Amino acid sequence: MKKYSREIFKTKIFKEKTTVICGPNGNKFLFSNERKIFTGFLPHSKQKLFLSSKPEPAAAPSVPPPQVVAAVAADGVYPLAKTLTLLIACRIFLGMENPNRIERLVRYFNDVTVGLHSIMVNFPSTNFYRAGKATDAIRREQMAMVRERRAAMVGGGGAMKQDILSHMIVLSDPTRKG
Repeated sequence: MKKYSREIFKTKIFKEKTTVICGPNGNKFLFSNERKIFTGFLPHSKQKLFLSSKPEPAAAPSVPPPQVVAAVAADGVYPLAKTLTLLIACRIFLGMENPNRIERLVRYFNDVTVGLHSIMVNFPSTNFYRAGKATDAIRREQMAMVRERRAAMVGGGGAMKQDILSHMIVLSDPTRKG
């Protein structure tokens, strides 16, 4: 930094080319030109876990103050909210009622969440390795749910569930039998 510039310099972090912009002027320049000059970057660990080739544009989330985050974490609200959100999503979107399966999915999603913010080292017992295994397990669970639902729809086992998964299966099948 001393050799060239104190305000801006290029380096490599974890084999990724990175430009560092320092100071209040750098922050102002960065945030005032965010969509014009700069593009968002999805770290390779997230790209690999989600098998995505390009990031989707999203609205910038609001960041609560550190005091609020500390209070919520101390009360244990965050893990409960995360579990309840996944529980509601499983019931509404997938029509899932099995609490054991939902509990497994919660564990898998917890592993993925931890792995998203870790260094991309794919060795056993690392967070990224566990996250990769968890994403594979989530995909297997989803495929099993689709197979079970298709079998139930073809077999006519009672009334068809009114959830997103059932509608997607019906729409993807031209014969409309599941």
